[in-house]
Amino acid sequence: MGGVDKHDWLVSKYSTSIRGKKWYWPFFTRIIDMAVVNAWIIYKFVNSNKNDVMNLLTFKRSICLAYVKLNGEKPSVGRKCSAAGPSAVQDDIRFDMRGHMIHKRGQQRRCQNKPYHAKPKTYCPKCNVTLCLQCFAPFHKK
Repeated sequence: MGGVDKHDWLVSKYSTSIRGKKWYWPFFTRIIDMAVVNAWIIYKFVNSNKNDVMNLLTFKRSICLAYVKLNGEKPSVGRKCSAAGPSAVQDDIRFDMRGHMIHKRGQQRRCQNKPYHAKPKTYCPKCNVTLCLQCFAPFHKK
């Protein structure tokens, strides 16, 4: 077998089989498989004088384990919250009863108090929390 035939055989030996609805997905997975086989060939060439050279399946598994261990926490899903919620406000600031005034802003935002789902333009600049007029006083009292 020539070099290209052997490479194709190695790629198809442990190919990634993920079905996708997009037309380009098989090309993408094939390119990733080819890159992994190329990396394994280089690894085998560099470590040719050692007795404990990994086979292709073990090499692919070690790559997967490295990526799994790389990020131990779960990835965040959705948008990051730009406005501070009521839980982000420290209680010392929230309940000190000084400097809390109702200000208006140009855009509407959702009221940060749990029972209401209004979209007021009013907020507390000290706490940086959007609150409707009904929630403003109860939010700042214990």
